[in-house]
Amino acid sequence: MEGMMFFHDLFPEIGIDETRTVTIVQGDSELPSDGYGFLELYCVDPRCDCRRVLFNVLAKRQAAHVATISHAFERPERGALEPRQTFLDPLNPQSRLSEPLLRLCQGTLLADPAYRARLERHYRMVKDTLADPGHRIHGIIADRGAARSTAPRAHADIDPYAPCPCGSGEKFKFCCRGKGR
Repeated sequence: MEGMMFFHDLFPEIGIDETRTVTIVQGDSELPSDGYGFLELYCVDPRCDCRRVLFNVLAKRQAAHVATISHAFERPERGALEPRQTFLDPLNPQSRLSEPLLRLCQGTLLADPAYRARLERHYRMVKDTLADPGHRIHGIIADRGAARSTAPRAHADIDPYAPCPCGSGEKFKFCCRGKGR
């Protein structure tokens, strides 16, 4: 088991209903009028406790992925490789809308205590079910792994001294590369 998976793939019975969307209408926004979905991804490595969520932000009208945002549940410790709690993930696709979407995420979504609590609950659901070897989530992850097993490794060309793509704040060499991811 490795990598990140969409929450709605792991828990389809609640995932879509609990996915946050924001609709921008004509006005003062720096974003074009559109609906933006913030799809949550969580680490499915049972040995990892990264305490973070990635958002793939999709624009409905454009039918495009427009940002990847990383958010840690706790503020990074002083001296961490990545000092920001919420940032645009440098190892994933971004667009001209990424910066305004990051500000929207920070100023609206993550400013809502109920939404932050929901994200932490989702994270805990993933980690708790990973700890249960009999849970159906393992089949979902295995099916995804089998489908991707012939695909080239996404991180094969990452500099070992670059920050790890999982967002842990450690160097890739000492984090996920060492775990075979």
